[in-house]
Amino acid sequence: MRAEPRILGRIGRRRTRPATAYMLLTVVWYAGVCATSFGAEASPAKGPGGAVERTLATGEAALKDGLWSLAEMEFRKLLDQSLPRPLENRAAIGLVRALCGRGAYREALQVMERYRRLRRSSIWGARYRLWKAVALEGSGDSDKARRLAARLDAGSLFGADRAAYLLLQARLRLSEGKGKEAVRFFEEFDREFYSTPAAPLNLSWWAAALQRLGLTNQMAEVLNRLVTGYPRSEHAARGALWLSDELAKRGDRQEAHRILRSLARRQEAPDDARAGAWLKLAGSAVENGDYTNAVEWASEAARLARSVPLQDSAAWLRVRALVLAGRYEQAATAARKWVAENLGRPGTDQRYLEFAELLRAQKATQYALEEFTHFLELFPQADAERQARAWLGKGWCLYSLDRLAEAAAAFAKVPRPGVSTELVAEALLKRADTLFRAGKFEEARQLYLKFAADFSDSEHSPQARYQACECLARAGKIPEAQAELRKLASERADTPLGRRAVLRRGTLFQQSGQWEDAVETYTKFLERYPGDPSAGEALLGRGLALYRLGKFELARDDFLRVQEKFAGQPYAERAAFMLGWTLYLEGRRESAMDACRDFVQRYPESRWVPDVLFWMAERYYETGDLQSAQQTFSRISRDFPESPLADQALYWAGRSAMQRSDYVAARGMFTDLAEKYPRSTQLVYARFALGDVLTELGKFAEAVLVFDEIVRKFPGHRLADLALGRKGDCLYTLGTQDAGRYVEALKCYSALLSRPDVDPVLMLQARYKGARCLEKLGRLEEAFEQYMQVVYDYLADAGDLRGRGPEVWFARAAFDAASLREREGKWSEAIAVYKRVVDSGVAAGREAARRIRDIRLKHWLLM
Repeated sequence: MRAEPRILGRIGRRRTRPATAYMLLTVVWYAGVCATSFGAEASPAKGPGGAVERTLATGEAALKDGLWSLAEMEFRKLLDQSLPRPLENRAAIGLVRALCGRGAYREALQVMERYRRLRRSSIWGARYRLWKAVALEGSGDSDKARRLAARLDAGSLFGADRAAYLLLQARLRLSEGKGKEAVRFFEEFDREFYSTPAAPLNLSWWAAALQRLGLTNQMAEVLNRLVTGYPRSEHAARGALWLSDELAKRGDRQEAHRILRSLARRQEAPDDARAGAWLKLAGSAVENGDYTNAVEWASEAARLARSVPLQDSAAWLRVRALVLAGRYEQAATAARKWVAENLGRPGTDQRYLEFAELLRAQKATQYALEEFTHFLELFPQADAERQARAWLGKGWCLYSLDRLAEAAAAFAKVPRPGVSTELVAEALLKRADTLFRAGKFEEARQLYLKFAADFSDSEHSPQARYQACECLARAGKIPEAQAELRKLASERADTPLGRRAVLRRGTLFQQSGQWEDAVETYTKFLERYPGDPSAGEALLGRGLALYRLGKFELARDDFLRVQEKFAGQPYAERAAFMLGWTLYLEGRRESAMDACRDFVQRYPESRWVPDVLFWMAERYYETGDLQSAQQTFSRISRDFPESPLADQALYWAGRSAMQRSDYVAARGMFTDLAEKYPRSTQLVYARFALGDVLTELGKFAEAVLVFDEIVRKFPGHRLADLALGRKGDCLYTLGTQDAGRYVEALKCYSALLSRPDVDPVLMLQARYKGARCLEKLGRLEEAFEQYMQVVYDYLADAGDLRGRGPEVWFARAAFDAASLREREGKWSEAIAVYKRVVDSGVAAGREAARRIRDIRLKHWLLM
């Protein structure tokens, strides 16, 4: 197969010397013009001379087909014979063309030297000088070629020779830097030979010349002619790639893609040209984030590519697209397959290392770690620089995966000899960072100090010294840290790091509870660097220290200054947060509420918003603004469901609704809490409140189940006793419809009385309600006994129980016991019970005295 002549090594670059004459020869024969001076091939003659003619015709036909070696062999056969001069001349010129065709320019010049007599021939002289100039240009002697070409009579050249002459002159003008003159020859060729097979080649060279001149608009027009006018030529295929690049640069990506798609699907186009089109489409897809198509098109490019560089580019673009698409397993498989097939080729290790680094850049950390590890196993003899990059990459991956001991070990294995200073420095610094993060502060400090000493010129050296100070602070060596920070601040007083060291001293004073020292440090900083960007941090730090010292007014002033002057800084958020608390502690509650509202509006995404909202909701609740309280508590649980306060907020939203008698809403909130936060510490309170809500809604049977759940699931909780009592109350209420419920209620009260450490007041209540159940069941004597037990228990412990509300159960028990005796006509016993109430001094004593008077007035005869 004839090798396709290359115009340019890469589109837009000047082609190499050997291609020049080769291309000129191709042009001549593609022009379809006879090698004879008369422009037509001679028909092979018959007879003894016919063999010579046939051999000559075979050589010229081989030239036309680009079969240079065959043509050379045929012409040499002829020249080894004794031939008539006209035939010898044709064979000599044919041999020169064949030699130039295969790049043997010096041999061509030697042949021409043997037949130098031709230069004086009126018939062959012009052609002799033309092809000698071609050979000279091809061998790199452009100056001689130019002088010889200057002697050519263009008017004496026709057909193929004329075409060769025009392109030779164009090439020579380009080599002189006379691009405009070269373009003139290309244009002349185009006018005279536009319909010949050589036209696409001329257009391609013409476009390259225009590009060199910076005439990109004209270049695009010429390329467009090449692509549209000669779509099936090989030059058009390469021109399409070139034109698509130019269109893409101009922003006309749609047209560029159309041209590429057309070329990619053209079955008759060269495989490499089609592969190049698919490759460009895939690259564009990667740029646009269309990774699915990028993978598909890069795969097609790899299938079609014949040249090794193109195969490699397609394979690795596909790998890259797979990585960017998140298809890491497929990417790793493809990369390892390519590496296995190309072991031993220069650059294989570099390609694979870049793949691992791409994975890390895409945060595919686990996959990247595997590839870095595989690289180190596969290429133990890789140069030191690549070894260093691999160990660094592995260390970074381990660091990201929090495998700190392994990461530190990996960073330590980065070699030093033969490795760039930047990589060695990075490895040492990251090893120190890893140990710092692992809590090995002393080891980390030593490495930071080593870095500062070994790489004193590095921009990271001062930071390493600062980190060494931080190691002391983290290790609890505060005085030592303060001393080193003071030294660093003094040495680098006018640098950002020096100022940072001062600020760190302030935070260490705060950390140690040395609030006065912190205030002094921040004040000196503000006096020395009033316009420094870090002044806001100093203001905030001083405000926090003043807050801790109870100097709320001064603290408030600092927090306000931070908001006024540094509103856009991250720390302004905390200043706004602290402002509300400071105002509250000053007793300015309305101002504090305004500050909190402003904070929530200004920093809706702040991590402190739930705290601020909760505090605001509590204030609403305390002041009786229950609707605002409910709305604010609900907002926390709705907008910040992951906040530690979310479950409490939902509970108090329900409580607020209960206080507003909105029992339906309260029921929903308490139910939601159990579903959303089944492990919440508020769960038992929410369930208890739900039981109360259900009783308010008249759903006593459901309430029984809720209270029973509390007794079973939270047996040791203080609400368990109350829940048992509430369960009894609900059952008692249900007794109006089913007397059997009184028995169940009685069991609840009895169970409560038998529990250890029951609150005395709750015990009085349970005993009283148990007596009521007995009364409802008609067990009157037992009921009377229980009532009186309440009376006597209260009187025995009245001093200890005073102020806790037991009087109500005492009074109710006494009145119910007396009523039983009244119904039985036992007036004296009834009076005795009422007298206990009178003598106790409780508020119900007046009513008891009145009843005693009524009994005596109505039944005095029976007493």
